[in-house]
Amino acid sequence: MLVKNLVQSRWQRDSECTERGYDFDQCYKYILNQSLVTPISIAKDPNLRMIYSDYPL
Repeated sequence: MLVKNLVQSRWQRDSECTERGYDFDQCYKYILNQSLVTPISIAKDPNLRMIYSDYPL
């Protein structure tokens, strides 16, 4: 419920939803279907090319 309430308070400012003319329910479904980018998903990306890191490996 927390996520739905957060989306409900912000969905009208989402450029993807407004450009598509979505109502709340359409926007909510659209947002839930998007991939979530996390630090681990970036690190596991096979296309990632490390340029620099000051983090000990």
